[in-house]
Amino acid sequence: MLKEIKQISFFNKLFNVHGYEWPKIGMAWLVRFFYRIGFVIGWTVLVGLIVTTYGIAFLPYLFVMNAIFVIIGSFVYSTILFKYKRQNLMVGTIFITGLLLLTAIPFADSHRSLFFAMVIVSVAMFLTQFKIILSGYIEEMFTPLQSERTFPLIESSDTIGGILGGLMVTLLAKDIEPQAFIYLWVGFLFLIIPCMYMYEVFNKEVALFQRNEVKHKKRGKDIGVLAEIKNDFLSVENVSFIKGLFLIVFFQWLLFNLLEFQYTKAVFQNISGLVLDAGSGMEHAFIHDLGALFILFSSSALLVQFFIGSRLINYLGVAGSMMLHPIVTLLSMLGLTFSFSFLPAVMTKNNFTITTIIHTNAYHSAYYAVDEKLRDHTRELLEGVVRPVGAIVGTLALILLQGFFEGELLIYYVNLLMLLVAVLMFYVAYTQQARYTQVALDDLVGQRPRRIRVNAIDILAQRGHKDALPVLLKVLADKKEPVVIRVKVLRSLGELRDPKAIEGILEVFSSSKVAIRSAAIETLLCYKKLGSVGKRRLFFEYKMVEALKKFYKFEKREEVRAKIISLLSRLSTIGTLEFLLGILAHSRGKLRENAIYALGKFNDKAVIEFLLPYLDANSPWQKINTAVALGQFDEYKDEMLYIIADFLHSGDVAKISAGLYAIGEVGLKDKRGLCVSYLQSEHMDIRISSAIALAKMGYNDATPVLLDLLFDKDGVGSRKIKKMLKNVDVRISKNIDKILKQVVSVEISKLMEKHKNKSLSRLGRKTLHTLKWLYSLIDEYDEIEVIDNILKN
Repeated sequence: MLKEIKQISFFNKLFNVHGYEWPKIGMAWLVRFFYRIGFVIGWTVLVGLIVTTYGIAFLPYLFVMNAIFVIIGSFVYSTILFKYKRQNLMVGTIFITGLLLLTAIPFADSHRSLFFAMVIVSVAMFLTQFKIILSGYIEEMFTPLQSERTFPLIESSDTIGGILGGLMVTLLAKDIEPQAFIYLWVGFLFLIIPCMYMYEVFNKEVALFQRNEVKHKKRGKDIGVLAEIKNDFLSVENVSFIKGLFLIVFFQWLLFNLLEFQYTKAVFQNISGLVLDAGSGMEHAFIHDLGALFILFSSSALLVQFFIGSRLINYLGVAGSMMLHPIVTLLSMLGLTFSFSFLPAVMTKNNFTITTIIHTNAYHSAYYAVDEKLRDHTRELLEGVVRPVGAIVGTLALILLQGFFEGELLIYYVNLLMLLVAVLMFYVAYTQQARYTQVALDDLVGQRPRRIRVNAIDILAQRGHKDALPVLLKVLADKKEPVVIRVKVLRSLGELRDPKAIEGILEVFSSSKVAIRSAAIETLLCYKKLGSVGKRRLFFEYKMVEALKKFYKFEKREEVRAKIISLLSRLSTIGTLEFLLGILAHSRGKLRENAIYALGKFNDKAVIEFLLPYLDANSPWQKINTAVALGQFDEYKDEMLYIIADFLHSGDVAKISAGLYAIGEVGLKDKRGLCVSYLQSEHMDIRISSAIALAKMGYNDATPVLLDLLFDKDGVGSRKIKKMLKNVDVRISKNIDKILKQVVSVEISKLMEKHKNKSLSRLGRKTLHTLKWLYSLIDEYDEIEVIDNILKN
């Protein structure tokens, strides 16, 4: 089961992906990469030839023709999309495109208008549809969990392809005729085909994927494709959110075409002056500079994509990230309006390209708020209809302005129009936040399948939702809600860390479900500042401490009581100290160890007199926890290090385990090699302690061992690891959690596929116990409860 995970390579760690995902990632990355190189080469040459042949004033007509053929292509492909496998449809599209482009080359000199027409049809009618189909194809290859990790890596192919495509144009522009670039374009397109078929040969999952691919829907004779889509949209609640997405994409591409015209014009004017001075060829120089600038834009976008893109989206939220794009564009437009020249135009285009990356990622994330049955329709309409309609409207506005103005006045009014569009786009993005929140709230509180409700909670855990907290707390308080939903709400509250939610979290301390009680404590442990609620802070902290003390008194589960003690240690009040000292004096075993650990968090020398007697305790764990607690004070640091060294060289399993645990707590990074050597120990407790120590210090060496121990079928190692993972480096714990969920998902799918003709109640007891074990690893409490009920009968 864990064969791939145990062989985690440097690249797996670097890119946060799993070994068995590389065939899918590799195919998707290479297909998009070859497509992007070819497109950049082809589109750059097309624009260069159009402008140098007919002049800059003809550029808007190119945009209009391109947009019209995109819409025609959308209608044509909407009638055949569900009749053929997507893979076959994409391969057929490449062959048709390649044939058209190769046929167009001989006409480049003799019948240039026909040449342009054939190239525009190839790009707009076929290649645009290829890209739309490819997006859906790739999306269905990955689960939502996989997509979080793999999509940023796959999307980097566009920017890297853009850089290489621009580089090829720049280097070859002076040496070959412009139309000869089409051979390169076709060559890169044909490289896509072997990538797709090699993936099918080497990856067995393709067969399963294609068997499950969407089949052609039978439609009534009296209703067409468009009529059915229209009925689907009208039947959905909160269709205003989808309308908002349409408006955002419409304004985005309207603005794109206006800016593309202004930018190309600035470059053309700059090149014209240079060519007149130097006497060189206009076509070659123009295409060369367009390619060079494309390298600049793609490089800037790649830097943002790799280093700050995901952080910005996480910090601003989906709607906030959408608003960033028009704000930056608006500021850039102001600079361009006051000073129209080559440098401001290039800077504006660069800023637009960078923020488009963030904007596009954000609105693709917004797809998860769209009803599942409408996602394909929405994507097709956004990319195949709304986008070109926006381009057409923008281009028609350009043509209209050209009819009334020229020279500096034309530049001024186009800039003014762009400012207006940027303001409108910002307004729509701003109002979209409320719609986005409402869609998620309706999915959460309505009678929706559980997967949709869980998805809604994930959306509401993002930043920017003003009215979400009361609804989340109401769901949390409802005892009729499934355990998994209430636990999911608690985890989302841990992400939000809103002080106003604390009282609602305290209320579920009395829940009869241990999973909810445990998750409530874990949620409060996520808060950096507990009880920070203004003037009521002291009273609130008192109320929280009293609630925790009561919770501790009636809680029977030792692991939950340990978490309560850990939380109490974060509240430095007299009441907390008195309570912990009481536990220290009257408890035994694990609870006393936890009390020692908690008192060590006070960082006050007054605790020394209470902890000092336990340096002579018979229990290795009490002694080591005392040593760690006292080691924060200079006078006891040497004593702590001596005890740790003594334990590590004792030969006793319990003492070695405790010593390794202390290495992780104190962060003795010079002991990394020792911890790594103990990962191969025959004793489970030693392996666990060494792996946890490495994880606490932020080292990935422990990940394969921790995962291996989590899949211990006896459950002993699994239970210990799950408890200890709460205190390790958050990057490692989240990575392990994601890997765990994905592996469990694969194993459950295999198990259900093996018994696909049987209902859950008809499965054998052995299979049911295996399923229960798998579900317990990922905290799917409702499934566990269903299986328990079946096993009892």
